[in-house]
Amino acid sequence: SPRLYLKSPLLYQVGEDIAIMDKLKLVDCQGNDITHRLKIQTSNVNDSQVGQYEFTASAVTDMGDEVFVRLPVNIMSYDANAPIIELSEYLAYTKVGEPFSPTDYITGVKDMNGFTIHVSEVFIFSQVNLDQPGGGQYRMEVIDGNGRKGYAFLSVIVTE
Repeated sequence: SPRLYLKSPLLYQVGEDIAIMDKLKLVDCQGNDITHRLKIQTSNVNDSQVGQYEFTASAVTDMGDEVFVRLPVNIMSYDANAPIIELSEYLAYTKVGEPFSPTDYITGVKDMNGFTIHVSEVFIFSQVNLDQPGGGQYRMEVIDGNGRKGYAFLSVIVTE
C-alpha cells in the first residue's frame, strides 16, 4: 500500500489558514511521489476555535492499491516564543500489539533562546489504542522556565 508522510505537525494557531495538503506526501511502493492522487475531506475543522478536529485522506494508485486514513488536526492558541519539541517524523506506523515509544521520535527540545530542555521534561498524552487497527495521536507538552507551553503532535497509524 502507499505510505502517507507528514512534512510537519498537524498543528495550527487559532485563525491560521489551514493548508493540510501542504503538509502531506504520499509515496507508492516503488518510492514514487503520488501526492497528486490524494483527496482530502474535512467536515468539522474550525480554524477560529481551539480544539482537535479530523480529516480523511484517501487515494488509489495505478495498481489499484488504496490508502484511507483519518488523522487529527489540532487548532491551538500558543505563545510564539513557546519552546519547541522537534520530532524526526510527525506520522508513524506500527502494528497491533507491537511496542511503541513516542519518545523515540523526539530529536530535541529547545526554549526560545535555543537552550536545550531535557526530554524527561516532556509530558506525553496518548490517544492511541495500540491493541487494534486504526490511529490516533500522542500530544507532547513542555513548559519552559517562563511558564510558556510548547506542543508537538505525533500521529500514529496502527495496522494489522
